[in-house]
Amino acid sequence: MVLGQQPRPLSTYDISELAMWVDSHDYDAAWLDPATGEVWPAFEGGPPLDENEEEIDLDETDWVPIGGASSRAAYQDMEDFADAVADPLASRQLRDALVGRGAFRRFRDTMWHQPEEVRRAWGAYRELGAELRALEWLVDEGLVAEDETGEARSTRETAARAILESVGGGPRARLILLNGMPGVGKSTLAERYRADHPGVLCCDPDRLRSMIGGDQRESAESVRKLALAMAAAHLRTGHDVVLPQLVADQGQLERFAAAAEEGGGELVMVMLVDDLPDTGAGYARRLEEIAVQSRCAEIRCPRDEVEASYRRLLGLVAGNDG
Repeated sequence: MVLGQQPRPLSTYDISELAMWVDSHDYDAAWLDPATGEVWPAFEGGPPLDENEEEIDLDETDWVPIGGASSRAAYQDMEDFADAVADPLASRQLRDALVGRGAFRRFRDTMWHQPEEVRRAWGAYRELGAELRALEWLVDEGLVAEDETGEARSTRETAARAILESVGGGPRARLILLNGMPGVGKSTLAERYRADHPGVLCCDPDRLRSMIGGDQRESAESVRKLALAMAAAHLRTGHDVVLPQLVADQGQLERFAAAAEEGGGELVMVMLVDDLPDTGAGYARRLEEIAVQSRCAEIRCPRDEVEASYRRLLGLVAGNDG
């Protein structure tokens, strides 16, 4: 805060111009004349120059230095934007650019290769973030009263949220994994869900296995890889995938989550259980552990109540729409 400096009306300052300098890593990158709101750039660490290109004696002014702020907030803008982008390839490229030193340069370079609408959205989002930080800086320096910035901050925050929603493409597609013991009704419910939902892919590994020649036991890994690749490809179209499969290993479950992310969607696992005696105690125990670790919902599926089980599934999936 500038000692002895009295707050002035927010209209004194050009927020968009001020935003250009607030995020600068360099200390004293520019100077602000609080009486007029004018910003004077500094050059090579020296004082700013006046209209006659003469050095300004800063000791004779009450100007405020701009720059040298932490880059964390600007970095957070890049992270938030990259996470919001719906296109899985673009989002992954932007997130990868943020890893390690030189993130700002890599992110900028990577952004040049993105679709025009993504570049425009990022430019607008970046400017709004910088303007919000400029408003915060004015308050912190005692140049503007905090209550006077309320409307200006609210307007920019609303616009920033709208931009993230615009690149997000609406709700994400889902990979709906119907997990459970053999014979519990996974394939029946998956096929019923597909029939009632245009555009949904029922990716049943048992059907894929029948398409591959040779020993079915030896084709298990090939079938799983094929199912996950198909699921990721279909999710990219913006449509859900329902996949019936017994997955009793946490490592294997992570592959399903990775496929959902690759397709730009999210994994929704539903554990189907029945009241029959366990015929595979080992599997049942591991499935119970996975259900607890993943905090997934369970649906009881008595053999003679397919319609009731299906209605329970619809209600659960509808609860994940938001």
